Amino acid sequence: MDYLGVPKPSHLDGKSIFTASTDPFDATWSSLASRQDETGIPASTLGWTLTDDEFWTATQTGQNRENNVRARGVFAVAESDEWADKTYFGTYNTTLISPNVPVGGRTTLPISHYLLEGHQRATVLVSYDGGADQQLLQYSADAKSRVVDLTAAVPSGAQNA
Repeated sequence: MDYLGVPKPSHLDGKSIFTASTDPFDATWSSLASRQDETGIPASTLGWTLTDDEFWTATQTGQNRENNVRARGVFAVAESDEWADKTYFGTYNTTLISPNVPVGGRTTLPISHYLLEGHQRATVLVSYDGGADQQLLQYSADAKSRVVDLTAAVPSGAQNA
């Protein structure tokens, strides 16, 4: 849009495609793996729990995965839908802990978007410099699909989140 001089709609993130990503997940490109159960994806298309848009979009049609326009490069997926397609016992439970993120000198920290689908519960926590977890958000079991932009306040003097 910048290249063509077209105004950007407010719902887009406003980042030019010519801006290099600084997302720590992008350093994991070399660790992306071949499909596990998805037979409709070529074995050469890499991605799984850490994935990219090509893999995520091709995984399953009819789930609006092609609308995943805010993720760039490599991103994480906790795939309860895939788990539910199998014979299972118990409850799906997953945890994602990010690497340390430098926050020295910052007052806020944007947190990646979280899409909740169906009747799930989720908690988003942040910890600064190894301190106690602070709850930023909690979804109840009756929450429906949401995309949320979170901004965490960075305590004065904090170096890592």
